[in-house]
Amino acid sequence: MTTVSILIPAHRSEFLSEAIASALAQTFQDIEILVGDNTPNGALEHIVSAFGSPKLKYFHHGFDNGGQNAAALWDKANGKYVKWLFYDDVLMPTSVDSLVQALRLYPQAVMAFHERAVIDASGAVLLAPQRLLQDGHAGLIDRSFIVRTMVPRMNNFIGEPSCIMLDKDRIHAAELRQYKGYVPGFLGDVCAYLAVAQQGPIAAVGGYLGAFRRHGAQESADGSPIFSMGLIEWEVFLRGEAADGNLSLNEILMARQYLEHTYSCYVARFPELQRFIEGLSDLTDELPRNLFSSEKFQANLTYAKEVVKARNAVVQPSAA
Repeated sequence: MTTVSILIPAHRSEFLSEAIASALAQTFQDIEILVGDNTPNGALEHIVSAFGSPKLKYFHHGFDNGGQNAAALWDKANGKYVKWLFYDDVLMPTSVDSLVQALRLYPQAVMAFHERAVIDASGAVLLAPQRLLQDGHAGLIDRSFIVRTMVPRMNNFIGEPSCIMLDKDRIHAAELRQYKGYVPGFLGDVCAYLAVAQQGPIAAVGGYLGAFRRHGAQESADGSPIFSMGLIEWEVFLRGEAADGNLSLNEILMARQYLEHTYSCYVARFPELQRFIEGLSDLTDELPRNLFSSEKFQANLTYAKEVVKARNAVVQPSAA
């Protein structure tokens, strides 16, 4: 049995070679690397085959859905541990080794993550977030810490999926994709971290052992037609955690300020946010237990999803 499956869901050719090369350069050698090609015509196969490595496995999926591509790779993985690597990100050589060591050190954890830098299209460092731990150090964080540190401040300090490793045998992948019945269209990573933390603590590893790349073609860019959902879904998590009694009144007030400021910055570009600005008074006027189930909020959420879906439908992304 392979120890680690590195999964690379891909739908564009740009940056893919760099991602694959960084996976092949891992100091931890007991790995397989699965590339899921989501282009309709298998346009990425030549990039994978050019490496000529027996560790690489290529699959042409061609789904019109990134989530399906990722799920198909998960099902094909043979490793005890799954390490995500998105096609436009890169790993440092000790990324896999450090995460395997952390999961072995803390068997109660089903997920580990390391810190990452943010790079641009050319690979230049744009941002090195505030450090959690010193290089090489590891520790455990619980769900309360994640909720209180992440949700009110709209701050995904764990980072993107390329930073994480999961114990595949102890994870039900379907449970990671929904939050109180809501399936995120943007913040799927935050949703997954909150779900994993329900099962136990998460192992954290110090060191910038990966890099998340920012570029104009990715859906997380603020020019993306679905970007507004990335803001609204923070309010989904806020209301859900407040309803469960996991946030104090002061933390809810802080979150309201963050949301109001952020919505106001983008409402001219995404008018659907106006309804959410007007609804922020609920956060202090309503009982916390009613915040997630609020009919007004749920109606606004449904409306926003429809607006975003229609806006996204007019965009024709390039296949490669």
